[in-house]
Amino acid sequence: MEEEQVAPVADDTSTVPDRLLRSALEFAIGTAAAGAKARPPLPHPDALRPFLRLHRLPPAAYARVRQAIEDDPQFLARVGNVASAELVDEIGLVWLRREPGWRVVIDELVASAGGVGQDRWTAARREQRKRQAAEDAAAKARAASVALQDQLARERATHEHDRAERLRLIDELDSARSRLVELEGTVGALRDQTARARAAASAAEAARATATDRAETAEAARDAVLAARVEALSGPPAAFVNDELHRVYEVAVHGVHEAERAMRELGGLVAQAPRGPAVEPEQRSPRARRERPRRAPLPIPGGLYGHSAAVAEHLLRVPGVHVLVDGYNVAMLGWPSLALPEQRERCIGAAEDVARRWGTAITIVFDGADIIGTSAGRRLVRVVFSPPGVIADDVLRAQVAASDHAQPLVVVSNDQAVIADVRAEGANTLSSDQFLTVARR
Repeated sequence: MEEEQVAPVADDTSTVPDRLLRSALEFAIGTAAAGAKARPPLPHPDALRPFLRLHRLPPAAYARVRQAIEDDPQFLARVGNVASAELVDEIGLVWLRREPGWRVVIDELVASAGGVGQDRWTAARREQRKRQAAEDAAAKARAASVALQDQLARERATHEHDRAERLRLIDELDSARSRLVELEGTVGALRDQTARARAAASAAEAARATATDRAETAEAARDAVLAARVEALSGPPAAFVNDELHRVYEVAVHGVHEAERAMRELGGLVAQAPRGPAVEPEQRSPRARRERPRRAPLPIPGGLYGHSAAVAEHLLRVPGVHVLVDGYNVAMLGWPSLALPEQRERCIGAAEDVARRWGTAITIVFDGADIIGTSAGRRLVRVVFSPPGVIADDVLRAQVAASDHAQPLVVVSNDQAVIADVRAEGANTLSSDQFLTVARR
């Protein structure tokens, strides 16, 4: 709190000799020296700074010190508040405190001091000197007490702040302890969850290993079943099949020639026969009305585009379907940069992937059983090579014509002539591009 502003007063004590104010002046010097050592230091007149280290004030400095004190009313008031009769004589105490009527009192004290004889004055001076040491110590103690009071006030404020901070830290510590207890509980729960998760992972790993073994066993069984199915469809060995296909082809060509000759003879007989009454349809023989059963193509579900991979996948997955593949037509389209044997192996491998995926019965027909390096082997698909002098297209046509009309057939080829002929027999067709798209997935 700032000290109250005190207005300077007129020097009405000019008639008071400086020597009569010695005790007051030295007490003021001691108070200023003690205040300068305080932290923070107490203010004092700058003019007093040269005298702060002196134990006794020389008479020559009385006037200068007196003038500096009287020019600083605030410092004068602070010194007067701490001055006492034990430390300052009566004239000096009145001069420092300046209570109401102090001018009259000090004039009387000065007059009384002026009427005293030289002996009395000298005795008083000696007595005063005797008390000098005690007065100096008391003055310093008094000044130090003022500084200590200020210091104590500051330390009390600091203590209150530290106490409040300590209470806050205690509250934070209690909160941290509570949080630590919660975290320990959470960590325990997480440890239990981790243990359960590890146990579950171990069980899952064991189940995965078991499932893997079962899957491998199932795949082996499936491959065996597919191989058995291919073997059943394959019938005799490849060499015998090629000879048989050649014989069937020759018989079929001979039958076509005989049929054409018979039709020509029948046409001549019909032209020579006399016209008779027309025979109504109901009068014809039941044998004449009997027709060869036709194969019905597999229906395509609505929403599927005719040349899309979705249609190809649908047809290849139909239960009981038999797929006939124009081998080199697919192989040369799918792997044009490879040699012919490698193209053939890639084509067979792609067809086996389809057979393994859905259990589809697939027969691949290649040209030329007489080509070196061709072999049917044991596969998940049936591999057939056309006999010498017969192309694979004719083998495909012959197999479609010789199949049971109830057997759904799908022919894979980009040859438009083959596609037109097998469609006429009721077989479904897929382009080589569609087949390769599905097989490579």
